[in-house]
Amino acid sequence: VFTVDQDGKTTISGDEGGDAVVVLDADNGDDVGDSWLISSEAADNELSFNNAPGYSLSGASYDSKKATISEGNDDIGAVRFKDDGTKMYIVDYSTDTIYQYSLSTAWDVSTATYDSVSFDASSQETAAIGLDFRSDGSTMYVSGFGSNTTYQYTLSTPWDLNTASYASKSCSHTSENTTIYGIRLSSDGTKLYVVGSNGGEFVYQYSLSTAWDVSTCSYDSISLTATSQDTTMVGIDFNDIGTKLLLSGWTNDNIYEYDLVTAWDLSTATYNSVSFDIGGQESAPNGIVFGNNGTKFYVSAEGSPSEIHQYSSGSGSVEFKLTSTGTLDVTGTA
Repeated sequence: VFTVDQDGKTTISGDEGGDAVVVLDADNGDDVGDSWLISSEAADNELSFNNAPGYSLSGASYDSKKATISEGNDDIGAVRFKDDGTKMYIVDYSTDTIYQYSLSTAWDVSTATYDSVSFDASSQETAAIGLDFRSDGSTMYVSGFGSNTTYQYTLSTPWDLNTASYASKSCSHTSENTTIYGIRLSSDGTKLYVVGSNGGEFVYQYSLSTAWDVSTCSYDSISLTATSQDTTMVGIDFNDIGTKLLLSGWTNDNIYEYDLVTAWDLSTATYNSVSFDIGGQESAPNGIVFGNNGTKFYVSAEGSPSEIHQYSSGSGSVEFKLTSTGTLDVTGTA
């Protein structure tokens, strides 16, 4: 019997056994924090489970919560969070500065307060708009359309911008793109994804031969064309397993959702015709990020003032595959 503890992520343990697939909702039917019991004797047995929490725009809703940003020049780009939701980071492309905030209630942007802590990246980038972190908070990445390059920084104390310093490592995107915006690294640090405009809207895929080291980047000659959805794509994020991609469209004020058949492989990505209109809250969305194990997502938008808006994700489905070795692998999420 396989026990799957579901809190927005999937943790699997146990041995192969039984002769049927069984799914039990452990408590209240919302499938968040539940335990699922799955048993099967047959290899390659597949299970699709509906109403899995988060990582979906379908059925999403606005939480009527926002953070108003007074720092910078009202030109905020990407937004990112500490993995426990108690810290928030934004970048302003006019000041080329990253700003740090504390959330008194984890994942609730309405409780955000400025830490009076920031990091100036202008020595490397003159139009910093993209931002990402290593999963443990020890490394920060900044991209911009001034140099069309991704730069790497070291945080000697994880998640503390006071301890940030340039690592003298970078990845140039000038051969692929004329104007780059948002960036995102894969969960294992071996892939880098860059959103940009080059006669159209594209997402470019790079490999890092040394995980989390952008100086080892090489272009995979793989890109996703998103021009049919919006004429200015800026923000980017993935779910944790690389099968769901979100892009923020600056022109139409929409967030767009894409499915990847093979995790982290843009050559298998397609637009699934699901989008979410944030025009009722803001125009010019420059950043998008999932949070709280995919049950929330956040949109940053420039303006007077700039703001971060909070949304609840919709439900999707999770597909599991039982291999011949008796392990259960997540093969897709919708």
